[in-house]
Amino acid sequence: VEVHLNVRVESCTKDNVCLSAGNLGADLIVWTAGSKPSEFFAKNSGVFTLNKSGRVIVNEHLQVKNSRNMYVIGDNADTKYSGMAQTALYNALYVARNILAEKHGKKIPPYRNRRPIYVITVGPKWAIAQIGKRVLSGRSGWSVRRKADLAIFKNFQPYKEALKTWRKAEKMSKF
Repeated sequence: VEVHLNVRVESCTKDNVCLSAGNLGADLIVWTAGSKPSEFFAKNSGVFTLNKSGRVIVNEHLQVKNSRNMYVIGDNADTKYSGMAQTALYNALYVARNILAEKHGKKIPPYRNRRPIYVITVGPKWAIAQIGKRVLSGRSGWSVRRKADLAIFKNFQPYKEALKTWRKAEKMSKF
């Protein structure tokens, strides 16, 4: 497994990937890049303002331009890290908190982009993690992966249940 950071994929054939830093021959290519916004927004362009990528331009609260009652999140929102699952979850939590704050007459803080953590599981208890500019591999990368899993579970379950699910996932995992 080779990890190439800070490079772009220029093109791809069945046995070669052309990167911005040069060509890379490969026996197997697993394409995991790319996500695109829903066509719904383009079909309703009278309501939504789109950027060049087809993502909806949102205000500092992830609300649709000229509409305080409509939010757009995840792959569909024009935010710095859209297209990442972590960003979609972060967007969802932010909007949920805003709706509650608004309901109780509280001020809504502006959305702040949060850089996602990138983790690639490579084998049993072995992963590569990138946190900002820092790269961890092996068991340290795996530890980051496990902590990220727990953080996700805590978003959807009470802490004790999340911990139970997290421990169960560790036992069931072959990785």
